[in-house]
Amino acid sequence: MKLDNLTIEIIISLFSGIFGAIIGALVGGYISYKGAMDSTKTQIKHLYKQEVDKREYKNKQEERSAINSLLSEVKENLDLSIKWQTSSSKSILSTETWSIYKGVIPSLPESLQEKIIKSYAEIKRYNALAEYDRARVDFGSGALDQALQKQA
Repeated sequence: MKLDNLTIEIIISLFSGIFGAIIGALVGGYISYKGAMDSTKTQIKHLYKQEVDKREYKNKQEERSAINSLLSEVKENLDLSIKWQTSSSKSILSTETWSIYKGVIPSLPESLQEKIIKSYAEIKRYNALAEYDRARVDFGSGALDQALQKQA
């Protein structure tokens, strides 16, 4: 069977059309896929940056809260250290904020860390003296008053 030129041209046109459609679909699909992947990468980078910023903000807020709370406790303890002796017993200085926020201390500036740690060490010494005085020393004898006043 012999094909004439017109039939050959029709077959070639059909194949070239099919081949062109396949190539066009592959190229279009690749470009769509590449665009979707680039868009997804951009969105993931943006969400990651947003999460990092959110965590940094949260950490800063926690540090500010810790500093403000510690300052409040320091003011309270300063007042108590001035009035270290009441009519019936010796004042105990507060350390609740220290208990709550001591895990945040390492994230604070080094000079501030050192001051806070030294201050709470002094508070512990004072509280130990005051508790010993309450438990072991006869009421009103004032045996530890000089040591307590010095520590306060």
